[in-house]
Amino acid sequence: VADGTVSVPTCTVFATIGDRRLGTHVLAGLDLLLPALVENIDAAGIDAAFPAARPRDDANGTVVPAADIACDHHIARSLGLDTPFGATFSCAIDRSSLLDVSTAAPGAFQELVDARLPTAHGLRQLLSVAVTEGDIDATDLDAVVARWLPLWQAECVDLSDALEDIHGATGTGPSLLAVTMRRVGHECGRFLGGLHGIGASWGTFADASCLPGQLHCNAHANNFVLADPRQLQPPSSGAPERKGASRMPPLLGYRDFDMAFYFSDAEHDTEGNAPLNAAEIVSEERLGLLEVLLGADSSTGVRGAPRAVLDAHPPDVRLLRTALYDTLALGFTDAYAAWQAPLDVHALLGPGADAAAWNRATEAL
Repeated sequence: VADGTVSVPTCTVFATIGDRRLGTHVLAGLDLLLPALVENIDAAGIDAAFPAARPRDDANGTVVPAADIACDHHIARSLGLDTPFGATFSCAIDRSSLLDVSTAAPGAFQELVDARLPTAHGLRQLLSVAVTEGDIDATDLDAVVARWLPLWQAECVDLSDALEDIHGATGTGPSLLAVTMRRVGHECGRFLGGLHGIGASWGTFADASCLPGQLHCNAHANNFVLADPRQLQPPSSGAPERKGASRMPPLLGYRDFDMAFYFSDAEHDTEGNAPLNAAEIVSEERLGLLEVLLGADSSTGVRGAPRAVLDAHPPDVRLLRTALYDTLALGFTDAYAAWQAPLDVHALLGPGADAAAWNRATEAL
């Protein structure tokens, strides 16, 4: 290399456990499908459950999404502002301002019902987003609908059956959507917390392609993939179980470590055009990842659901989406702070919950 140092070639081989990216495929997909996954939303009850410290829009009183709060915190850190919070919103990203609906009382909303099987018209409307975005040619739309409609309908039946398995005939108990969002946040926060806990960065620096003030950061939602459940198994039933230990296989895998490094490595202090110290890297990765997970626009290249589509959702669906992403954020922050602790299934699902049934339901979703 140019400075005369030695570069040692290294080859690593990994097994593929999934190819569906968390941001572009999973979270954006749930965003698009949310109106078809829920009904009977108690908007007034959910709205009243947000903590009093939660910022609201001055014009209409609606709850400010957690993505906006995380973005505000990120801006404040990037500008070096002397504030423990954000540049605009004076609130922490914790339970003092966010709502966890994974533990909400039954009745806040109901999940997919048997009668709501997608129609060809409904699928065509959904896929019109892909046409607008240039992912599907308009002339191919009918063929795509004909190919995917039977599979989608079959999956919806499986999901309805799985929901009945976990909720019973009464439909009560924790929400599958909310629990899944909390698990996503938990796994992302626990992984990043563990990475920082061993003194490592996922890969955040300014390289020659960055403009002044820009950073390359590998800590983003699309560097998590949805794990194929056929590739993963829960802990062996023959192994001693720690109190609260998860008997669920992980939802996510992690990727793109070619530019990860330890903070103790001397190279990271000299590479790039704007060296960062370890504390700055930790802050950038933690806030940057949380911001993108929550759906904020970013420069990471993570493509979420089109904003116009989300804005067209009914007001009660938009409010529920805000609460679900709050739940993800709290899962992230809790697990980041206590990254060595396993997922406590008993606390999440309640005593006596059938973990196998929840695994089937999560896979169906």
